[in-house]
Amino acid sequence: MKNNLKIKLKKQDSKRQSRAFIRKIAIMMIAFISCSMYGQDEKEVSQINGINELKINGLYFVAGAGEISYERILSTETAIGLSVAFDIETDNFYNFAAFPYYRFYFGKKRAGGFFIEGNGAVLIDEFEKEATLTINGNNGTLSINDIGDLNTRFGLGIGIGGKFLSKNGWIGELSMGFGRVFGVENDVYKVYSRFGITIGKRF
Repeated sequence: MKNNLKIKLKKQDSKRQSRAFIRKIAIMMIAFISCSMYGQDEKEVSQINGINELKINGLYFVAGAGEISYERILSTETAIGLSVAFDIETDNFYNFAAFPYYRFYFGKKRAGGFFIEGNGAVLIDEFEKEATLTINGNNGTLSINDIGDLNTRFGLGIGIGGKFLSKNGWIGELSMGFGRVFGVENDVYKVYSRFGITIGKRF
């Protein structure tokens, strides 16, 4: 007779808790973005100089990770960028992640206001680690199979958000989005999420 016991390490549970915490604010962020964008677009605003932006995601730092972004303005309505995220406290986020993105803006300020985003993802992390304990009652043999290793995965996703700009080029940004990870069987890892309460500077 064989009994299979699966011992799941804390990494999966920690990821679920961290992502669940971030997702709880998604609805509030959507409502806030919608109201704020309406109020901002009603005003006449001047163009802000600069085509480069550096930004830090404050929400991720609070949740135990870091994210730094660079954005390059292509036109009044479009921009491309790259966000790099990394883990600070173990078991919370990906070990490392890079998100190249393209944005289309709808506000009156240059590359400002409400936006939609298409993004890609390069995710480096460990899959769920799982030890399988098999006991053979006939001969008393014991085998342990350790599943889980450092892996690189890729994905594509979409997002929405709002960018607020001061006359001096300071940036406040709210964003959220989701994407699909390719080549993953475990449901926990099939979807990646992006949320941000970001501050930065245009120059």
